[in-house]
Amino acid sequence: MFPGNWEAHDSLGTAYFKEKMYLDAAMEFGEALALNPGYQAGYYNMAYAYRKAGRYNEAIKYYEKYTKMKPDDTDAYYGLAESYKAVGEKDKAVENYQIYIQKEQRRPSRSGSTRRGPRSPSSRAGRRRRR
Repeated sequence: MFPGNWEAHDSLGTAYFKEKMYLDAAMEFGEALALNPGYQAGYYNMAYAYRKAGRYNEAIKYYEKYTKMKPDDTDAYYGLAESYKAVGEKDKAVENYQIYIQKEQRRPSRSGSTRRGPRSPSSRAGRRRRR
């Protein structure tokens, strides 16, 4: 549909996500990653879309990759903990909740806002969208 244009796939994935079409979103985020494997936020987006779709093992795979690339991103640890909890891996869930809490306590306040959806391509430039 968008040969060679990873940003178009990412944008379509975001649109699908907003419509709660999570597996379609994951497919488009996967296409974006295939075209641009260096797009780190794409791994988070894949994980989040798979988690929202109830595909927890796939979510875990992408959250694990993302936390290796971006170890200071607290949201990924929360998603990882939720995914491990959903598949019954209580010890790994607790471990990741603890990491999430520790990292959140060290972060400056974000005014109580919460992220609602995938990350945009602007995230790759080092700008964080509010949650």
